[in-house]
Amino acid sequence: MRNRDIQNQLDEVNKWVHEAETKLKSEVVNSRSKIQSELNEVTLILDDTARYSDDLHRAIKKQAKQISALNNQYGDINRQLMDITDILEKSRTRCQSLQSDLSSVQTVLETKTHRI
Repeated sequence: MRNRDIQNQLDEVNKWVHEAETKLKSEVVNSRSKIQSELNEVTLILDDTARYSDDLHRAIKKQAKQISALNNQYGDINRQLMDITDILEKSRTRCQSLQSDLSSVQTVLETKTHRI
């Protein structure tokens, strides 16, 4: 009877090991499947992020070119403004000179008109 008890216990242990092994294999397969699914999802997110990053880099380059062009236009306009300011200053100086000459001529005319 002792051998039979040992055999029954051995059969019971083997059954328990077999069930545990089956359960573990099933959990491994499920875990592997879940990990693969999550990995696929992360890969898709990474691809989307890379595309978005590329789009942003292109947009930044485009804006940098636009800023450079605007900066060049600003420089041109600023130089033109300085040229116009110089011209206006020369014109103002010329107008003052002409105003002074006109005042001198008027004074001379008034003096000559009073003499007559």
